Order: sequence, then C-alpha cells, then structure tokens
Amino acid sequence: MENRTIAPVKPELIITVVERDEARFYEDLIQSLGANVQMTVDGHGTANEKILRRLGIAETEKAVLFSLVRKDRMETVLATLKEKFRALRGGNGIAMAVPLNSMIGTLLYQFLIDDRSNTGAKPAGSSQGS
Repeated sequence: MENRTIAPVKPELIITVVERDEARFYEDLIQSLGANVQMTVDGHGTANEKILRRLGIAETEKAVLFSLVRKDRMETVLATLKEKFRALRGGNGIAMAVPLNSMIGTLLYQFLIDDRSNTGAKPAGSSQGS
C-alpha cells in the first residue's frame, strides 16, 4: 500500500463584529457553516457622538466573535455573513479573515480544523449525503 501525505487544510480566524443582541444568531450561523471553535467577547465602540450620527450608528455596545474555520470553508462563511448583513433589518456587521500560518501539535491542529478523518465521523457543516 502506498503511503501518501495529504497537505493539511490551514485554519483561518474569522473576526465578526455585530450588535450584542444578535451575537447568538451569528454564533449559531457560523457554527452551522463549520466553525469548530468560537469565542465571543463584549466590545464597546469609542467613536464620539458626532461620528456616530454621521455613520448612522446608534449603539456602541457590540459583540466580537472569534471563529476558527478551515480555509476551504472561509469564503462560504464570509459570503453568508455578507448576505445576512445585507438581508436582515438592522443586520449591520463587519467580518474579516486572518490566516493562521503556523501551529504546534497535530492533535490540536486536527481539533481546530474539525478533522475527524481518524474517527470516521463527519465534520460539522459537511453534507450527510456525500
């Protein structure tokens, strides 16, 4: 039997800033798209009243979501977030991806990218029919 090495799929950190009362919705959405690890922290904007009025921003209380996803799922996650930001009433938000280029430990890496190839289980966000 031939021993082949499969190139690993790199993880990406997606940072999403949304209204605090919408945080749970976006956490669930991103998780359904394949995020294996997420952390949400409270954020508070520092812009003054004048700038807030010009930008049409009412609330400065935000939630900042940090989500680890596989690089091959990143475009789907960002496109879905962009669609939700536009489609939902008051669904403004910001999302960006940061590549993670190095990581120590194979098991930690497999956990973070939701690699269940050794267990036979399907990764989160994968279709059941394939």
